[in-house]
Amino acid sequence: MIAEGQNPMTSTTLSDGSYQLTGLTGPTIIRAQKDNWIFSEPQMVDGERSDLDFTGRLKTYPLFITVEGKGTVKERLLASAEGVEYPHGTTVELTAWPAPNYEFSHWTGDLTGQANPAQITITSETQVTAVFVGGSANLAGTIGVEHSFPRSVVDVQEAAHRPLGESQLSEWEADPTELIIAFDPSLSEAEQLQVLADLGYEILDRLRVLNAYLVRDSSPDQLGMISALARPEVQYAEPNARVSVLSTVHPTDPRYPDQWHYRLIRLPQAWSVTTGSTAIRIAVLDTGIQPNHPDLARQLDQEYGYNFVQGSRNFADDRGHGTHVAGTIGAVTNNGLGVAGVLWDVEILPVKVLSASGSGTSWALAQGLLYAAGLLDEPGKPFNPRPAQVINLSLGSPDKMGHVDNAIDLILRESGCIIVASAGNDYGAPVYHPAAHPGVIAVGAVDSGFGSRPRRTSYSNYGPELNVMAPGGDGSMGGVLSTYTGGSYSYMAGTSMAAPHVSGVVGLMLASGIPPQQVKEVLQATSMPLGPQEFSPEYGYGLINAYWAVNGADTMRLLVGRREGSEIIPVREAALPSKGGSFQLQGIPEGEYQVFAWVDVQTGTNTLEPGDYFNQSLPVHFEDGASYEVLGTVFELDADLKPAGTALLQVQRIN
Repeated sequence: MIAEGQNPMTSTTLSDGSYQLTGLTGPTIIRAQKDNWIFSEPQMVDGERSDLDFTGRLKTYPLFITVEGKGTVKERLLASAEGVEYPHGTTVELTAWPAPNYEFSHWTGDLTGQANPAQITITSETQVTAVFVGGSANLAGTIGVEHSFPRSVVDVQEAAHRPLGESQLSEWEADPTELIIAFDPSLSEAEQLQVLADLGYEILDRLRVLNAYLVRDSSPDQLGMISALARPEVQYAEPNARVSVLSTVHPTDPRYPDQWHYRLIRLPQAWSVTTGSTAIRIAVLDTGIQPNHPDLARQLDQEYGYNFVQGSRNFADDRGHGTHVAGTIGAVTNNGLGVAGVLWDVEILPVKVLSASGSGTSWALAQGLLYAAGLLDEPGKPFNPRPAQVINLSLGSPDKMGHVDNAIDLILRESGCIIVASAGNDYGAPVYHPAAHPGVIAVGAVDSGFGSRPRRTSYSNYGPELNVMAPGGDGSMGGVLSTYTGGSYSYMAGTSMAAPHVSGVVGLMLASGIPPQQVKEVLQATSMPLGPQEFSPEYGYGLINAYWAVNGADTMRLLVGRREGSEIIPVREAALPSKGGSFQLQGIPEGEYQVFAWVDVQTGTNTLEPGDYFNQSLPVHFEDGASYEVLGTVFELDADLKPAGTALLQVQRIN
């Protein structure tokens, strides 16, 4: 009981509800108060009075129950403080009973989960929805994928450089109405609050350990922050900046802006996920590698590199080809020097199997393959105690080499090593050997696309053995830029330049946790088709997509449901390949929904993010017994979650 007047006081009622307030003088308002109770109106007394009674009851709240789909919900009172409605503290058991051909899915609103029956305690106005799925509405259709070229729509940075920060965070535009104000530790809490009051700030939050406050500033043009900085008690005043995981990362190497080929395959996005690992070991079987190149030396295994042309440890490059290939795979990156490599962190094993003329023997090649895989273990032969996980072969022959094929068969059978080879530069079919071996990843070359969809270069061999494409360069763009002998850099073109892009991306995939036995399948499933079908002899499965590959993004979600901001709440879902395709979805409950197609590249958050591929339809009312068709294309989402294309998914009833 509370008395408000000349002599204010409080009193607690006894178990029988009686109370006593003594010593009241003058006009006094008496009222009853208890959490979650409603009492009769306060009463005025003048002096003491002995017969003032109040009545009260628990607050009551409505429980609203709605249904999606077809079914009913039964309520059962389990425990209640008092009353016949739903007073505060009442526990209600809800049981969802689906209609024929329906099944209970889950609860939404103030009750969540799939438990049935489920219990809820009423402490406020409560809204619960029971979701039933079933019915006979069907949806079928075909979804396509459109990629943006020559780079991702989230890769908007021009020639400027941005190093990879330790936290991989980037500052975005701040909320102009929110400031962070920090005070000198010598200031008392009361003094801090007074300064904030003088500045007219609304306090939103506080961190005592930093003497800092999050405040709302209503003044225009940052005048509030300027005023705060003018106060001697304020240590700093700054906007409440937004941060987000980087969607792209660009290294500091001065020649990186000339490496157009990296952005074509979405490497800046992939680098926001992983830049590799020194545990990744890639063997380069080629003309050798310059051992002291300033942009390569620290990435090379100087101890176990080997020369099978001369039978020595001198793996120096006497042509330049191998040094160029190695630089694409793993030039020292983000060091402010020269060029970048696909892998920033990697160990490269130099294995020289080609002479200064650029040619070699199948005998040397077979030995080099076995050596790189750690399987050359016999008297009189060098032994590699640390096998490579990836072998790059930027070489080939139009002739099938049984000895080399046998070595590859042994490697694939006895180790988890992944072999990548160039398709050949003979201006047509067929794919050269050893790229044509079914266990090898065969790589063809594309040009830059000149701002649009890349095309197979005229020199690139093709055929049914081709797996994927990568940038190989052409004369008009100057080719692929990488390291070269004499500590220099050079442009070169060819499928030899395409293959190390794939070897590097395979290294990124391994570093991000893609199992070796799944690498080839994921690489193909995540590539960007360039031919008339998902696979074509001219383009294989398409241009590699490093960002999708390191995330294993091989699935597109087709959802029927509702969207709340960046979150999709499905009632029915089907899976397609991430490249799109046709599907059928049955059992859609009656109701109004949208259709969504979504390649969720970095799964786990269940929310739309920049770099995802997405599209949606307008709301559609699905009726029992009806069949519907959806057609359309998903587009990449930019930093503002706006799709690169404007056409929505089109849904129509077909019966």
